[in-house]
Amino acid sequence: PDIDNSAFQRSIFKKTKYIYIQHSPLGLNKIYRDNAFTNFDVVQVINNFQKNDLIDISKIKKKKIKVWCGKYLFLKNEGNNSFKYQQNIKKKKKILIAPTWGTDFFETNIHLSIKENLNIDKYNLFIRPHIMSTLKNKNLIRNLEKNDFQISSGKIDFDSFDLLITDWSGIYIEFAKIKKIKSILIQNKEKILNKKFSEFKNESIDLYARKKLGIILIPNQLSIIESKVNDIFQNQQKYVEEIDNFFKDNFY
Repeated sequence: PDIDNSAFQRSIFKKTKYIYIQHSPLGLNKIYRDNAFTNFDVVQVINNFQKNDLIDISKIKKKKIKVWCGKYLFLKNEGNNSFKYQQNIKKKKKILIAPTWGTDFFETNIHLSIKENLNIDKYNLFIRPHIMSTLKNKNLIRNLEKNDFQISSGKIDFDSFDLLITDWSGIYIEFAKIKKIKSILIQNKEKILNKKFSEFKNESIDLYARKKLGIILIPNQLSIIESKVNDIFQNQQKYVEEIDNFFKDNFY
């Protein structure tokens, strides 16, 4: 995003066209800076929420941005309605903690509270800080290792994990699509990069999807996180249809 509003500039050749391919299922008006998409000729949208966001952007900014409705190219596993839940008989379930950047997740030690309130005899915890978090805090990885977190790095494989915990990252949408399971979503300080996002009146997928695909906890509720984790595992079978319907109704 941000072409012509950053180091990335449009060509001096007027016939050159610029197409934006989505790398996130979240909305276009809150986690991106103002004017992030206004200088693209075509913007791909992968769900109805993004489509409405882009239509709003074009109207407010008086631009003629072409809407391209397409599938999310970063998800190879399309899922299917014949999914059947299989009880995991491993001694320990693997939980991935993957917060986004620009929130107060690490500053307020939410990761430590999660670790403190989950039984280490039942769960293996892996943490995957966003690359921007590690760039802004050079000591972050060292501090996580000091607190006995296993670091998840490199290409992510959702099939390696049984459950996801995040804050405002859109990773839980991808996890639900592939794993057919809800995630634990921490309701901490939200990442808002566009100070003008209140100009947009459409409902944002950033909030809507959380209610459909996650179990939401505020930071001072983390003492009950293990019971919520257990609830997700016990009720995974009944969530499958709800998750399938969410994607059928909203995604291309």
